[in-house]
Amino acid sequence: PDFARVSSPEEQRSWHPAHEVNGGPFFVVTKTDLAMEPGTTTSLELGLCPLVTGDLEIVGVRCKLFGEIWVYHQFHIEGPLLQDTRHNRANRVRGKSYLLESTVEGDMPRLVVDLVPSPDAATPSTGDTHGG
Repeated sequence: PDFARVSSPEEQRSWHPAHEVNGGPFFVVTKTDLAMEPGTTTSLELGLCPLVTGDLEIVGVRCKLFGEIWVYHQFHIEGPLLQDTRHNRANRVRGKSYLLESTVEGDMPRLVVDLVPSPDAATPSTGDTHGG
């Protein structure tokens, strides 16, 4: 399968395999090393940072097992049940899911905030305010 696809600006929603388009890389993915004991379950959090503007669709994930075997899992997320017609309600027809799609429009700032309580917040307020 194609692990990266690029949308063409000229053709609306026309996707091309990334290896056929010059100018990559198109995104950076976090790399995680994990060692698990047999019979255990764990959760992973993966991050993706787009490097170009355009439509972004996450279609799956791939990983390497034992440093030798590539495994690919394509995501299948069901969309919302369509309730607009009797036929759709009766047949439980689902619409398209947009959870893993996004449009990257340009450089956006990254803001990281740590909230640290001030020393004054620990003392009870007397209700007095001082203006300056």
